[in-house]
Parts: sequence; structure tokens; C-alpha cells
Amino acid sequence: MYVFLIFTAVESAFSIGISAADDEATASIAKNLAYGYGYSVSLHWDGFPGVFPFPWGTAAIGPTLVLPAAALIKMFGNEPWVPGLTTVLEITILLFILAWVHARRTSSVSAAGYMLLFGLLCFALTNRWFFIWYTMMGEMPAALLVVVGGTLWVGNPDDRPTIALSGFCFGLAFMAKFLSVLGALPMVGWLAVGILRERHNRGRAGTRIVLAIAAFLIPVGSFEVWKLVTLGPSAYVGVWLDIFQFIGRNAFSGTVLNDPIGQVSGKIAVAAWVVRLSPLLVLGVLIAGGFVALGSAEARPIYAYFAVSAFLHWSWWIFVSPAGWQRYLLIGLIYQATALASLTYAVRSRQTLAAAAIALILLLHYPHPGQLISPIRRSIANRFRASPELTHLREAADLLARLPGNPKFVTANWITGAGLEYMLPTVGNFIRSDHVSAETRRSTPLYIAVVARWGGIQFSDWERLCQEVIFNKKPILIAKCPPPPL
Repeated sequence: MYVFLIFTAVESAFSIGISAADDEATASIAKNLAYGYGYSVSLHWDGFPGVFPFPWGTAAIGPTLVLPAAALIKMFGNEPWVPGLTTVLEITILLFILAWVHARRTSSVSAAGYMLLFGLLCFALTNRWFFIWYTMMGEMPAALLVVVGGTLWVGNPDDRPTIALSGFCFGLAFMAKFLSVLGALPMVGWLAVGILRERHNRGRAGTRIVLAIAAFLIPVGSFEVWKLVTLGPSAYVGVWLDIFQFIGRNAFSGTVLNDPIGQVSGKIAVAAWVVRLSPLLVLGVLIAGGFVALGSAEARPIYAYFAVSAFLHWSWWIFVSPAGWQRYLLIGLIYQATALASLTYAVRSRQTLAAAAIALILLLHYPHPGQLISPIRRSIANRFRASPELTHLREAADLLARLPGNPKFVTANWITGAGLEYMLPTVGNFIRSDHVSAETRRSTPLYIAVVARWGGIQFSDWERLCQEVIFNKKPILIAKCPPPPL
């Protein structure tokens, strides 16, 4: 099963390539790092032209993905399949580590049963969003790092090396996708309760918390030191102020305090569309699974940890997160799959468990069960042939790279230029339409690059101005702009 899953992810990385705005923007950061421009953005989210080290948006998807991708770009160049292959390699390594951890806890046969059910549930729950398996979105590596860290810890919760290793995994997960930090809270809570529980030995319990935090801060702190040394104290503080403003403006903009009934009902509808699940059904399944797990010393700690993690993530998503960020629910679904897969240790009848798993997976895809294998079917039929969109992206980048006069490309929004910015051999090629100065118009050849129309009235003016089309293959249109009148 994992052979088909990994094959599909690798094939998609090669045939589809970079394919979404966040994926393309993160890939551009890796390209800039590989090409000697540091950990920087060259197509700024706020539209400013230039190269910007460590801007606020790099907090969302971090060096756990970017550093390995930069190493591969250094080896193979800025090929469109490199970012996706980076994610697939990380996922594959983490799945092997997870299987090894379970084999050490139980037996090879039990671990194989766990991994089979875990993989099937992950694939079924994320099937409609399969791109997270082969793009630099961060959800899958972050979730799997939490799964590895949590599984390690519940196996030996008082062992100091295990606590340190789990904390380090959580730190790497945070640096892949900061939302994954919710998955570390059950461990933090348990260690905090330990201080109250061990009244006669609070120093030992406190040491465990300090050790977990210190290990967590190794990757996080290293990145912050790098950022501080690069930016200097003043700019470093400014970046963090921008991050706090971004979080306050977006991460909590969907709070139910704004519109309790509308927000909750809207997100329930979104959940039904994303994974065909209602939160009440999820809660019911987790409670029922909990009763099954109670009877197994092997299943109980894993189930409890990741059922709580899934509950926390679902709660954040329903009551706090913006309603439009559907894919941010997927990390919670991986925690859910981890909990349910642990029931392989509790259910004596493997046939009963297999029947229940098949019924659940088919229910998720009713009334179109064929959609379950649609990504695999597409990859087998496609066999690494580049999609038309990827072919056109390559052709457009080749054309732009050959244009004389060091031109600049005007775009409506960072979303519309991120893919071409990654593919071009140079850095800092785009200017958002509202940042084009009069001096730039006089001194620099300008072209518009239309990938999607997000720019509103002002960019419509640019589209009317620049009528000399030099490339028009979906979804990309490029046109030359005339110089301003003297």
C-alpha cells in the first residue's frame, strides 16, 4: 500500500510540480537560499520589490522544509519537481521511523498492522487534498513529526532521553508548520500535572518539563539566532511585531465571538465538504474508540494522546481559525488517524477491525468510492508526463529568461507570480502593480504576467495598457507594456 502511496506522491511531484501559491512561495525561499541570497523572499507578500530576509510570512512554513529543499536545489537546480520531492522524502523517512518505533514497542507483525491501518486512514482522510503529500505546504511533515514525537514519549514518558527526543521532534514540527504545536500540548499538560502529582519530588518533574522545552527550542532557537544575526536587533523586533499582527489578524479572525452561530455552522459545512465528516461524528468515533482502547495497555496511551490532540485541533479549527483555511484541518485528521490506528493493539479479531476500517473508509467516500483511488489511478495513467500547466510554466519561464534589457514583470499579486519567480534563473523579477514607480516605467522594460486575476481595478488598467501579447498558454498570459509617453 505504501509503495502505491509513495509512487503516487513522487509521480505527482514530477508531473504536476509546484502547483499552489504557498508551495511556490516556499520553494522560492529555498531557491534564494540555494543561490546565495539567504533565507529570503523575493516576491514579497505586501508587494514591495526586492529581496527581503526573514519576513513575517516565513513563520508559517519554516526551515524543516526549506533547508532540505535548498540542498536539493543546490544539487539539481530550480527544477519544478525538487520542492515536491523534498516533501515526499521527508514523509517517507518519517514513516520508516514511525514503523521502527512501533516495532520496538510491540512486534514486527503488530507494527505492520498498525502502519497498514494508519496509512489507509491517512490516505482516506486526506484524499481530496492529496497535494499535501507532494507540495511544500508543511502539513504532512509537521503532523508526522508530531506523531513520531508523541509515539516515542507515550512509550516511555519518564525517560529523559525520550522526553528530549520528543521535544526535538515537536520543535521540528513547529518549524514545518507552526499550527502543529497543538499536538505537543498533551505532553506539556501531562508533564505539568506531574509537578502537582509528585509533591515530594517536584524537582524531578520540573526537570522533565525543562528538558522537553530545551529540546523543543534547539531547532526553534537556532533559527531565531540565525534570524537575529542576519537582521540585527531592530529589524528582528520589527519582524516579530509583524508576525504578531499577522496572527492576530488571521489566526483568530474566525473566532466564534464574532458570529457564534454563523461561524460554527459554516465550519461544520466546510468539514463536511473537506472530509465528509461532521464534528459530532468525529467526537462520537473518538469516544467509542476510547472505550475499546481502555482494555489494552499498548493502545491506551497512544489513543489517549492523539485523541486529545485531534480534539484540540478540531476545537481550534471550529471555534478560532478562519473559516476559509480548510486544509489546516488536515493536521487534526492525521492525529485522528493515529489514534484510530492504535486500536489494532486492542481489537483481538483482526477481521472485525479490518471490516470496521473498510466500512469507515467507504463511508468517507460515499457515494463515490472510486474517488478513493483517483490520485493513484491518475499517476499510473500519467507515468511522469508533465501536465500542460507545468509545460506552459516551463515555457513561460524560458521565454522570460531570454528577454533583453533586464526587464521587470508586473503582477497583480504575489500569488500570480510565485511559480514563475521560482522557475526563473534570477531573483527578484516581479513587482506588484501598485508598487511600480514612474522612474521604473521610464527606465525598465516592463511586461505583465497574468496567471490569475487578483489585482482588482488597478491591475485591470495594466491589462488594458499592455496589449502586445508574447505568450498565451493557460493559465499564463504575458504581454509587453509600452513605455510611458514623453
